[in-house]
Amino acid sequence: MTPAFSRCAPCPDPYVIDRNPSTMRTAAPSAGARLDPPAHPQRRGLPLAGLYCALVAACVWAGPASAQPDVIDVYLMGGQSNMEGVGRTSRIPTGYLPQDSVQLYHSTGTSSVGGANHWIPNQANGYTGGHFGPEIGMGHELIELQPDAGVALIKHANGGTDLAEDWDPGTFGQTQTYGPEYLAFVNTVAAGLAALAIENPDAEIRLAGMVWQQGEEDSKFDRFSADYGQNLANLVARVREEFATPDLLFVLGTVHDVVGNEVPVYVYNDRVIDAQQNIDQYSGHALSVSGVHVVESSGYATHGDVIDGFRDNDFAHFTGDALVDLGEAYAWAFTEAESLRGDVSGDRSVGVEDLDILLTNWGQAVTPGDFSAGDADFSGAVGQGDLDLVLLNWSNGAPPAVEIPEPQSGLILGSALWALCVSRGQRAVH
Repeated sequence: MTPAFSRCAPCPDPYVIDRNPSTMRTAAPSAGARLDPPAHPQRRGLPLAGLYCALVAACVWAGPASAQPDVIDVYLMGGQSNMEGVGRTSRIPTGYLPQDSVQLYHSTGTSSVGGANHWIPNQANGYTGGHFGPEIGMGHELIELQPDAGVALIKHANGGTDLAEDWDPGTFGQTQTYGPEYLAFVNTVAAGLAALAIENPDAEIRLAGMVWQQGEEDSKFDRFSADYGQNLANLVARVREEFATPDLLFVLGTVHDVVGNEVPVYVYNDRVIDAQQNIDQYSGHALSVSGVHVVESSGYATHGDVIDGFRDNDFAHFTGDALVDLGEAYAWAFTEAESLRGDVSGDRSVGVEDLDILLTNWGQAVTPGDFSAGDADFSGAVGQGDLDLVLLNWSNGAPPAVEIPEPQSGLILGSALWALCVSRGQRAVH
């Protein structure tokens, strides 16, 4: 069942900010994006004391009770200005709104006609009420990819903020160690989830993943950029810890690959891009983190690439067309990542090699999320949960026969798989 929303009123397109004049380039039409506000603007996060105050204004998933979804997949969205968004609402493609089966909950870090800190139909949500970010494309594509589930987006973003300090996740439970943006993000997510549960008491609410689009601010500074990879890995670990979801999928977009003197302040831009690419699950780098998937967004058009009278000197922020495409790329990345749960061998498929790893390490305690040891479900032990993921996502043809009558009895293999394991020199676990 898909929930029903009334469509929001059309959004105006108010003021913009231009900064960093530089060489203009022309490109094929592709409009809309934004510049960071002045560095380190006034913080707009929700204080801890008001954690549940937003619930008072929370709206329900509109429509009769029968129209409420049985399952709601929640996606978190965080970052700075390109996540916040300055795509002009005039660039939203025909047919992309309304999105009646997608809800949006956003902080005061971004603006919408529907307003902050309560659930609204997914709509333009950006630097002002007349701008939008990746939420439009992402919501639209998720509807197509998972039509049977409700989709809920929780978004907190703030332009001109860095990961090193502003989004520093600190130490779990010690909120005085949280950076101001991370604190606002945690409060926003907690309030949004609580409101969603209250308004949908019969639905299964699942944290499905998080999108991260950030890094420009850290590229301005030597130390921040040098530490970016480790800081990003730490953010992933802490968000998973914060919301008790050790297997939470992460999709992150790289920053725009600036050319020459387009954005002079982004001195260490290449360093940040390298760090973002290195954290990908399939990078093979020491910084690689299981369950993290990178979308190469550096090639998407910025306003400076499209001379149309709107931010023609802005080479830092994506156009509205690019933001729609980027949001759709996020959705596809999540879909692909879900289909690869169980790929512990790292070959971008789920099959015999992954099963071999499970058999070799069956019953062992391992580091949670250690794919090389077979812990596909991030449980810290190799066993039934990992096997379930491998069989569920088996890439080619039907999976082999596997039977486990007793948990303590180990693994009893079907004859075909037994022969396969013997031929590969593997032993069945008893």
